[in-house]
Amino acid sequence: MTDVNKKARGQETMTIDANPLIRELRRRLSEPGPWARRFRRLAEAVAGSPGLSCEECDDVLDLYVDDELGGRDVRRLHPLVWQHLRACTGCRQAHDLLADTLSRERAGELPPVPCLGAPRLSFLQAHPPDAPWITRLRPRIGGAPFGLTFSFNLPYLRTLLSPPIPVAARAEDPLSPSASHLLLSDTVPVGEGTVAVQVTATRRPERPDCLHLRAIITASTPLPQNLRARLIWDDQARFGLVGPQGGVDFGQVSLATLQEALEAGEGSFEIAFEAQEIEDDAGSG
Repeated sequence: MTDVNKKARGQETMTIDANPLIRELRRRLSEPGPWARRFRRLAEAVAGSPGLSCEECDDVLDLYVDDELGGRDVRRLHPLVWQHLRACTGCRQAHDLLADTLSRERAGELPPVPCLGAPRLSFLQAHPPDAPWITRLRPRIGGAPFGLTFSFNLPYLRTLLSPPIPVAARAEDPLSPSASHLLLSDTVPVGEGTVAVQVTATRRPERPDCLHLRAIITASTPLPQNLRARLIWDDQARFGLVGPQGGVDFGQVSLATLQEALEAGEGSFEIAFEAQEIEDDAGSG
């Protein structure tokens, strides 16, 4: 009986090979050429469709691994991902790494993640409306220069200057601490250190109609050498370089004009310390 079947199959093969169309088709498939390449690309496209790209597979790979580790039938739940992993070596390696990591984590074989301390986000904290001033510290991100700004609350300044600051005695040094009126005193955490700032106002005998404003800035770590101070009052701006001891002199401000602005509740009054960018004059000229 077996010999009869073999004989029948042999006769069938001979009949197919005798067909000239079959022989021509086999010849074209065996010989490389445009027609054979087009046919091969078509066959590959049909065999691989539908499918996922590597990006699409990566988007759902965590779900696939989670179901797989949970004992679910991922071939039925994620058929396209299952097919892609069988054909793509790169995605299969990513799958194996993720599966191994999650398995070890669930088994308690991975070391615990260290607990990080709470970040210092004081610059994000809201200031109460009656705060005497608002402090803004420029974060040193991406190499940004140092910047520290104090924006005064106008009602607070109005309280300080009403009644006006007394005029310093002639026999007394107008710049001495006893002759100065403290407008601001604050300590700001900067990195691992602190920066302390004081702003004082004095009425000199020779100019009792003006306030002489000075500031001093000190720090637990060295400050930038090119530090500049800026006073902005309404539409006016005063600048001064911070000295070696941290002092800066803003000069005279009209007391009457300042009190008028404070009574109207308009304008702004702020003091800023900024590191200047050093210009390279080597290529100038």
